[in-house]
Amino acid sequence: MAQQGVTGVRGRFLVWGGALPYAEAIAADQPVHVGYNPAISGLILNYNRVHFEWKRAKGGYALAMDARSERHVPKVYTADVAAVARQAPLFEYRQAGGREHWTVAASALGKDGSRWLPVRLPEAYAGDVFQTLARARGIDLPAPEPVRALPAGARVLVGQPSEALPKILRSMMKYSTNITAEAVGMTASAARGGGECGARRFGRGDERLAERAAGRHAGAVRRSFGSGRR
Repeated sequence: MAQQGVTGVRGRFLVWGGALPYAEAIAADQPVHVGYNPAISGLILNYNRVHFEWKRAKGGYALAMDARSERHVPKVYTADVAAVARQAPLFEYRQAGGREHWTVAASALGKDGSRWLPVRLPEAYAGDVFQTLARARGIDLPAPEPVRALPAGARVLVGQPSEALPKILRSMMKYSTNITAEAVGMTASAARGGGECGARRFGRGDERLAERAAGRHAGAVRRSFGSGRR
């Protein structure tokens, strides 16, 4: 954006994730805090996970939430966490005011450590991090506003193509990344004119497509789509 001459937005900063249907979680029967079971959306950042880190500090713990990558560690403002005095449950979660709020049992933290927590508001999360990274490049953006519909007349300023599908699918099966399976399944179903889509609705034709692309046996694809955990 900076190379395109963009220095800021005078109006609203809208965030749209409607390229895929939204789902609050991949599987409803999983614990609330497991990173392999985030929300699904057309915007996916860090596999829709937020990094939670804790360090021993005077009188308790110093807690931080960020969206780290190999080169950047932007602070996250749309999710927060607090350590509370209790034995169970390990984590509790709620949403309020367009933000995600976590509490964790302080007795379970021990020494310094970290883990990934699932994101349930992926558009707000991605917009939050994008705003921070843009600010670091001198681009002033207002607070992100998730929207349901893509605004009329929207055009692409900057695009970033993904890696080739075979490489994505091989990595998905190697690491059993559930959200990749869901995103690929939804995208394939939508491209083939499917109605209710998603990896759990993956058809036999889509399985064969994935099999050819990944160069693996379709049974491995089914196992990754149906039961993978990360």
